[in-house]
This record gives sequence, C-alpha cells and structure tokens, in this order.
Amino acid sequence: MVKLTGSLEGNFIKTCYNDLEVSDLLKIKETTPRSILAALSDIPPAKLRALDSEDVLALYELVSFLDDPAEAMAAVPLTIQLPEVDVAASTFEKAELAKMRIDKFKEPYRLFPELVRIYFGEEHLTGKAINCLALGAILFQDLNKLFNRFKDLAGEAPTDEQVEAGIEALHTFGPYGMAESIASKYSCKPYDVFQWSAEEVYLELTYQQAKSHYQENLREIEKRKTPKK
Repeated sequence: MVKLTGSLEGNFIKTCYNDLEVSDLLKIKETTPRSILAALSDIPPAKLRALDSEDVLALYELVSFLDDPAEAMAAVPLTIQLPEVDVAASTFEKAELAKMRIDKFKEPYRLFPELVRIYFGEEHLTGKAINCLALGAILFQDLNKLFNRFKDLAGEAPTDEQVEAGIEALHTFGPYGMAESIASKYSCKPYDVFQWSAEEVYLELTYQQAKSHYQENLREIEKRKTPKK
C-alpha cells in the first residue's frame, strides 16, 4: 500500500494482490482506470473525478498489477487450503451459468470471483483476494477442460435448411433448449435436467447429436441405394 503525496496527500492506494480483499475486487464495476482506482484507493470520488487523464494514467500504473493474472497466482501462499471442486460432477445449471460469466467477463479479477460465487456461494467472497482468485483460477481451468471435452456441441454450424426454418429462434432459449431435448426423452421436466451433473447432460447431448448424424447419413445412403422407379 502506497501513501500518496501532492494534491492527494493523506490518501492511500493498494499496489499489490497481498493488499487486496475480495470486497475490493467486487467494487470494480467497470474496467476503466478511474473505476479501478476508486475500488483500490481511498481517494474521494470528487478528487478522482477532478484528476486529468495524465494523472489518472500515472496512478493507474500503481494498480496495473491487476492486468497480469500471473501475479495473483504468484502471490498465493503455498500453504493455502482451498475447498475441493469437481465441475463435471456439479450441476449442469452451474456449468451453464459459469459459461455465461466466462463469455461476459474477460478480466480474471472480475471473472474469478463470479465463478466462486456460482460454485461456493457468497460465504467464499470474503477475506484475502488471493484466496478467492486462486480458487477461481482452478474453477476456470477445470471448466475449460470440461467445455473442451464437449466442444463439438458448440462448434457445429446450422445447415442452410435449419437457418431457413428458423433455428435461431430456438437458440434464444439457451440452456433451457438443451434441457428440454433431454427431458422429452426421459419424461421429466426441463428444470429437473438442470440439476443433473454437467457431465451427464453434455454426454447425453453429444450422444443425441451423434445419433442424429448417423440417422441422417443412413437415410442418405438408403436413398442413394434405392433403385429409381
């Protein structure tokens, strides 16, 4: 933590991960230098607004450690005891919520607390920021492994016929649409499927996709081999 001088004399700014609490990270609502400085310092809002762009950028250099997630991981104590998590065995609902957060937040200091919130709840959004960031980093790594295992689910472009038929309207339902396709097969409610494990749901969807391709290919082969009258 650095004590500021000049027109900001008497104010402090946090300059490393060891200075940060989770509450500091949660105060960052935008990724602008002024927003980050407001969260990581006790500079009064009026003084912060009065600073010109050059002064803001100069102060931002003191908090730019946030731009390097490797610094956060380097600050994590080797003796830290983190709760265990298995994202594949956790619910499909949590995995889909996490996927939306990953799409929305690109900065680890914003994303990782969100992942911790999803998998462990508000009670883990307290204390030292490095503990939360370490747990969030593990979640992020495991989620990427899970999504990569089932990447074919998201990588298939619709056919021209599907586009013409209006498949985009179905995509607006997001994970509900995926749950519904499974629920109709197993005679349960879509929201029951949200409580299945992520691995169960993605495996079932992958199977349905492979089966659909097989049936489509089989029809084409049979059509090709059927003698024309």
